[in-house]
Amino acid sequence: MAKDSNAAVWSAAFEALKAQRDAAAIPQVSSSWPAPLTDIQEALWPNYAQTPQKSFADFALVPIHGPLDVDTLHAAFLEVVRVQHVLRTKFPVVGGVPRQLVMPDLSKAFDFQDLRDRLTAEQIERQLDQFKSAFVNLVDGPPYCASLLPVSDSKHMLLLGFHHLCFDGWSRLIFARELCDAYGAISDGTRPGLPDLPIQVTDLGHWQQGDAFRELAEGQVQYWRGALDGLGESPRLFAGSYRDGEATAVARAYTIPQTTVEGLRSLRSETGATLYMMLLASFKILFRQDVAESDVCVEARMANRARPEMRRLIGPCANVALLRTDLGGDPTFRELLQRVRGTVLGALGNIDVSAKRVYDILCGEGRISTIPSRVQTDWRTGSGQPLKLGAAAYGEQRQPVSEGPLLGRTGEPVTANFADSLDLILQFQEFPDELALTVIHRPEHISGQDLDALIARYKDITLAMLTSPDRRLSTI
Repeated sequence: MAKDSNAAVWSAAFEALKAQRDAAAIPQVSSSWPAPLTDIQEALWPNYAQTPQKSFADFALVPIHGPLDVDTLHAAFLEVVRVQHVLRTKFPVVGGVPRQLVMPDLSKAFDFQDLRDRLTAEQIERQLDQFKSAFVNLVDGPPYCASLLPVSDSKHMLLLGFHHLCFDGWSRLIFARELCDAYGAISDGTRPGLPDLPIQVTDLGHWQQGDAFRELAEGQVQYWRGALDGLGESPRLFAGSYRDGEATAVARAYTIPQTTVEGLRSLRSETGATLYMMLLASFKILFRQDVAESDVCVEARMANRARPEMRRLIGPCANVALLRTDLGGDPTFRELLQRVRGTVLGALGNIDVSAKRVYDILCGEGRISTIPSRVQTDWRTGSGQPLKLGAAAYGEQRQPVSEGPLLGRTGEPVTANFADSLDLILQFQEFPDELALTVIHRPEHISGQDLDALIARYKDITLAMLTSPDRRLSTI
């Protein structure tokens, strides 16, 4: 991407964000008929079309510490399902076309099994492992499965399995907040249940069939044509050690020092760049050093919930964007931050159309390579205030990694889907007291020792950017 195009890209980014902010709200559609799939559900459907009646769910395990009223939790779970229609949606195929159809309220929220008197701790752990292979029936619904297992009088494990057609990573925190709010409302008896949502996922499906979305989609695809035109295949990190063939992905945990995080937060007020933008910029510097390329593209998973009516919405809204930045011309750190900021803002304003549709169009036109990025980033912000079910603490949901033993900040395993084309997945999670970084990689490709050295250099570059923001990249 030519340097003189930066101003045009930034201008398009700000215009896209303004248009998104000023756009009319997505309308509600009252209909008992099956609704069209959303754009992102359509992109996902081929992965599940062959076995829709036995489709694996994404598993999460939530520890609950403290006194728990099981009946109240059951009622709270049902209240979340009542409000979030996608959790009682099935996906019938009508005339060869998959649709989404909301079912009546469900009477069963989760299985409750008190196995403490019959099973040893080791056998209970085996029960947890078996739940990881749980599946759901997309044709008949519901698109989730759940169980509650008491471990002791003061600890329970809530096992959750949600299908990707109705859930994404950001849905986990929304679900947790909704469940805790509903539990509190039912416990104190002084408040009504959860407020209804402005829109449902079925409303998204209807809206995306209309002229307003078609016009929006045309504009967003045009933005990506300009932002990604000429993007070639991304080189591999540690290309000399790469080997084809089956490889198991494992996770490795790191922490960005709190002093660095506080310094970045101070720099944020000067530059207008978020923590994510700054950490992305420093990684792109690292990537350029290792592959000797100035045209650097990194994938990013984005929540895609900028619209006010979507902020409480559980569903498959998250999307993937290609964040391409030109590092040519020996910019300063501060100048690079502005380039990265424009890249990220542009993506945020043009994220409604599924990445698959964008990729298919641009690859078909010969504008981009089929493998434009080898690195994916994922940024999550913690819940801030502790989540509570009455007097009990609702633990942070973590997905297990079946291939590796890494435990997350709260003791639960972590994982990610790992495409064959990727070298690394960087998962950032911001907590009040630290910034955790989990890196998913293949040890057959990048050894743990090499990855440790890479992340150590990454931290050094980030610190240099913080302490000397007017330093030029060539001096690193």
